[in-house]
Amino acid sequence: MLTLAVLILFWLMLLGNFAVAALFGTRIERAFATMLVVISIVMLAISVVVPPPLWARAGTASDWAILVVAWFLALRSDSYWPIWFAAMQSLAIITSTMAAMVTGVPHVVFSNLAAVWALPALLVMSAGTLSDWSARRRST
Repeated sequence: MLTLAVLILFWLMLLGNFAVAALFGTRIERAFATMLVVISIVMLAISVVVPPPLWARAGTASDWAILVVAWFLALRSDSYWPIWFAAMQSLAIITSTMAAMVTGVPHVVFSNLAAVWALPALLVMSAGTLSDWSARRRST
């Protein structure tokens, strides 16, 4: 039940983040939000078709792709939210890596823990996008 609630919350926050980026974000923020939605939809489709061990590998690959793009944005942006987003995505990767190394604990436990980092990351991106939009609006 809790997993379903977190999943629903994730999709609501993801789509809300996409709406904030579409309405108030720069081109880069819109592109990043679009990338997050596309990766999430692809991962949802993969999780329906592919067995769990292979799905976990695809999830790890998508997490690494998001991490690389997030750190690239963090290093190139004047905004602070990409730094926070990249840090939270790094924590998700570390948690996933721990899942691969620890024996005796079901992989799904660590996968769910890693996925929880997506919620504050999306919140930070939305808040940062709105804050940057407000600052841009005041400066004009």
